[in-house]
Amino acid sequence: MLTGKRPDSRFGTIAYVENGVNSYYNGLAVQLNKRFAHGIEGLLSYTWSHEIDDGQSYGESTNNLWLSSPSYWLNNGDYAADKGSGLEDQRHRFVLSWVWTPTFSKSTGAFSRYVVNNWQVSSITTMASGHPYGSMNVYLTDTPVSGMFSNYSLNGSGLSSRAPWLPVDNYYYPAMYRSDARLTKSLPFTERYKLDLNLEVFNLANTWSATSFTSNRAFTEAKGVITPTPQNLYVPSAAYASPDGTEARRFQISARFTF
Repeated sequence: MLTGKRPDSRFGTIAYVENGVNSYYNGLAVQLNKRFAHGIEGLLSYTWSHEIDDGQSYGESTNNLWLSSPSYWLNNGDYAADKGSGLEDQRHRFVLSWVWTPTFSKSTGAFSRYVVNNWQVSSITTMASGHPYGSMNVYLTDTPVSGMFSNYSLNGSGLSSRAPWLPVDNYYYPAMYRSDARLTKSLPFTERYKLDLNLEVFNLANTWSATSFTSNRAFTEAKGVITPTPQNLYVPSAAYASPDGTEARRFQISARFTF
């Protein structure tokens, strides 16, 4: 542990680049497909997976590649100590999509074409378990051990501030459930001209789950005593979803004329 001046003042930060981390992915994918028959078709898929790494954050992170933010690890160079479920880990994902185009009448008259028949209902439902948001951290208010190199982390390394007695990435986002539906009425004026009237509902059940939190500070150190501080831990601060930007239930009406 370095407590004094730099041994050689001619040098500042000395970066050592190495390929020392590992990542693992195991998955199982199952898909069932019902081809269109009797007015209905559907697709069901389920994926189980587990992503494990040595604490290098998201795969696309520049900090991960160049170590410009080494706070992902407890000890410098000891990557194995932070081996656990990665931030991309999502154990379960289930998707069900279907389309129903019923034929209520075999008549070809105007009433059957414009009122009784030519309806279509479709839906996409997604259920997925949450992936890790991050690790529970310890906030130091002073220097519990005299001569510590840094009071950012308990071990004085100045690297990761996560609680070392808990697994890495131990706090997960809540599970996600979303169902979108569409009701379409087709008006076939001729074989060439057709008007489709659509009513679409996004997030039909109006479910909600947080996508960001205020703090991951689970413990606070003061004069060498560590106290749990859950009152401000992971308070939801945002709920947005791609590509709409919101998780709120929404209705949309549209029309499409084919010619």
